[in-house]
Formats: sequence, C-alpha cells, structure tokens
Amino acid sequence: MHTPRTRRAFTLIELLVVIAIIAILASILFPVFAQAREKARQTQCISNLRNVGTAIQMYTQDYDENLPYVAVYGGGTPLHAAGYGWSQWVQWIKPYIKNYGVFNCPSSTRNYTFGPANDRYICNLGYNELLFHNSSGWANLATLSSVPAGVTGVAVIADSGYGPMFNDWGNADNGNSQCPTDAVGFGLQRIKYAVNPPWEAPRPNCATRHGGSGSGIVYADGHAKFVAFGKIRGGYQTACQNPVVRPNLPQCP
Repeated sequence: MHTPRTRRAFTLIELLVVIAIIAILASILFPVFAQAREKARQTQCISNLRNVGTAIQMYTQDYDENLPYVAVYGGGTPLHAAGYGWSQWVQWIKPYIKNYGVFNCPSSTRNYTFGPANDRYICNLGYNELLFHNSSGWANLATLSSVPAGVTGVAVIADSGYGPMFNDWGNADNGNSQCPTDAVGFGLQRIKYAVNPPWEAPRPNCATRHGGSGSGIVYADGHAKFVAFGKIRGGYQTACQNPVVRPNLPQCP
C-alpha cells in the first residue's frame, strides 16, 4: 500500500538562514549594480561632452577661430537679463546642437534650471570663466596655441559641480573651507566636487560626482575626456593645473 508523502514545511531557523543569505547577496550585488549604473551615466556624460566639443569647434570656424566669449561683463548682457544668466554660452552654441539634453549630465547631484519661462533647460556643465570674459585674449585659438598647455590642454567646458561657469579661484566656492583631500590653495572646486554655490549651505560640500572617479572635460581643440579624481590638481596660486583653467599656467604632469 502506497503511503503519500507529507511535505515538510521550512522551520523558522531555515527561513531566517535563507533571509540572511539573501541579505548578504543583496549587500554584495547592490553596490555592483550602482557602480554599473554610474558607469553608464559617466559614459553618457562623456558622449554629451563630445557633442558639445564638436559644437564649439563649429562655432570657432564661424567666428574667426574665437571661442564663445562676451566683450563686456557677462552679467550685463541682454541674454543674462532675459533669464539665461551665466548659461548664456549655451545659447551661443545651441544652433550647432539643437538639443538641450547634452547640457545635462545624468550624474549631477544638482540640477540648475535656466532660461525665460518659454525656454527653460537644465545646465550642469560649466564654461571656463577666464575664456568667457576673454581674459588676456585667451578666447582666441591662435593665442591659446602659444600658451604652455596649448589648445589640447586648456579646459573650455567641464562637468561642473555648479553650472554654468567654473574658474580656478581659491576655496570661496566651498565657503572658504578646505576639503580633507585638498592641498592649501586648491581652486578647482567646481570641477572636483559637486559643490553648492558659495551662498548656499552646507559648507564645505566635499561630495564628488561619478562615484568619486573624476570629471569630464572639453578642451579648446574640441576633444573630450575624463580626468580622474586624483589627477585634478591646482588653483590660481599653484604652479600648474590639470585641467588647465588659467591658460598662462602649464599642465601638471
């Protein structure tokens, strides 16, 4: 006579063991998934920057080898008054792109919106303020070709913590506070950190983008590349910079 088998239920101990194993696997796999997701965002950011670099080159061909710049203080221009603010450089190269999406890096921790009510867009890329205001005539490619870093080493656009402008100033962007990993006089805060602007708390904000791996940069010759966190160096008081923001300084080895 066949006796039917009875199905044994899991004991409480066995269920707890299974739950513990799942929790351990999740703790291992979730960071891996997060890293893969961030790597995809980083790739998209670099792709966006390459498109921006191409647009910059097309602009210089149409404007006598000059990068976009203003002849007066940027805050006094009609575009600034119209609501585009310091992101007005986006409008100068937009005819060569026609897609606002390339100015928004998906890895950004802060999304700043610009433009008048009928033309709003996110811009978390920054433009080199020394080129924007054409300090010492540096917005001209012929001039840049004679500086220590050349057109291949001077940064024009950066995956900036506070778009739409970056510079090589001291630590004012972090409320004159030093981040633990920075040397004294470090001045590339907007490139290295996802900082709040100087008028916002908390300070200092030492959070990094791209999982702390670095920042994407577009150079004056139009090429774009990713600069690793540990390679980002310098400020206006230093002997070299990487990437070069103030063109009369050489690129750090």
